[in-house]
Amino acid sequence: MHGETKGDGAARATGRAGAQACAKGTFTWSHVTTRDRLTGVCEPERLGADGGALRHTTRRVYTPSPSGRADGPAPSAAEILFSFGKKTGEIDSDAPTLAEAGEDTWAFTDVRLPAPELDDDRVVPRAAGEFVQYAGVKEVSADFRYTCRTARPSPATPGTGRSTSAA
Repeated sequence: MHGETKGDGAARATGRAGAQACAKGTFTWSHVTTRDRLTGVCEPERLGADGGALRHTTRRVYTPSPSGRADGPAPSAAEILFSFGKKTGEIDSDAPTLAEAGEDTWAFTDVRLPAPELDDDRVVPRAAGEFVQYAGVKEVSADFRYTCRTARPSPATPGTGRSTSAA
């Protein structure tokens, strides 16, 4: 399948026909990068001698969104993110696939997970000065290759893609 995973976690074809992903393939991850991403910031606010709560609203500047895109045969985005979470240490599971994880669930694999609220965790400075409230996430991205084992002598066509998640 050539396509992209939509918000419901199901892979969608985008025009080219191809083979479906096998159930027990192997993920190989490369180019794993972690970076801090600013998601919101408010205008500077000056407080007097006793400090106090910051009142300005935080404005969103970036919206993180978990995703798993595949070019070629690959499992669902949730399965891609499960493997990715195990690779990065965000998921601690002995299960080889999400489907085999039983009733365990992880927010890391939820492609419908909304972006974090910006005005949670407001600071209350206890001193005078000019302050700026901001919000951010740690975003982890990587490329992957999904390879199916085959009993036939011809090599299986691997699926390749990119996965991103924020914590």
